[in-house]
Amino acid sequence: MIPVNISRSLSFRRNSASLEAMALRWSTETHTFILGQHEIGPTLEDVFMLLRLEVTGPGAFDPEQTPPEDDSLIQSLKLNLQTCGRWSSVFDGSARRTSRVRTDRASYTAWIRHFFKDLQPLATDADPDSREYEAGPMYGSRLYFLGFLACLLSFFNLPSTPPDSLNPFVFPLAVRLFRGDRIPLAPLFLGNLYYRLDLLHRDMVRSVGRYEPVSFIHSQYLLCFFFERFPKVAPAPTVFEAEVLREIVDKDGIPVLDT
Repeated sequence: MIPVNISRSLSFRRNSASLEAMALRWSTETHTFILGQHEIGPTLEDVFMLLRLEVTGPGAFDPEQTPPEDDSLIQSLKLNLQTCGRWSSVFDGSARRTSRVRTDRASYTAWIRHFFKDLQPLATDADPDSREYEAGPMYGSRLYFLGFLACLLSFFNLPSTPPDSLNPFVFPLAVRLFRGDRIPLAPLFLGNLYYRLDLLHRDMVRSVGRYEPVSFIHSQYLLCFFFERFPKVAPAPTVFEAEVLREIVDKDGIPVLDT
């Protein structure tokens, strides 16, 4: 959980110009970036160092071969994905309570409201601790942490389409992690990154500058990867003082860092 907690303190803006320049130099044959006299490319070591994802494990993950005991949990996640977007927030854009509206959009926001809390929008200069909330129907249930893992995998580790909703493909993987199995996520992340870069490069070549291709790719990781190798163009890094870290849980149930 420490990489997740540290990421909450970072502020990393996407640099579209740099990402486009990188995508044009991507080779779909060698899976590397061609840069003048040499080439570079993300490796499993880069994924581990930047994201702290496991490289090795007891076995490979095959989503087509799930144990029978996992079927009920996977079906529960699919059912929650169908039901989480049926109703809107109890708060309007002005942070005032309002009546729920029937919707049919299972977005990430709806998933978080369903498994965590429907938090009141934070007004300017307002105290975050004074916000009202409505606890979601799955908040505190036995599937609470499983819902968090599914959201993390779909949004951060294996981003895909649709961009604003969970991908059910990650549900079997989330269940395995929920059961305590050690799954090497770094190869899955790197394979997904290669695939997305191949699609983006082909779309950019096909567009010939006439339109902007739509892509779904882990842009923050790519920027970190290049800033590690070209520090002169990197922003000022955030410095964390050496200290002994332990995990605690705040009043909202979110793990935070403390000394």
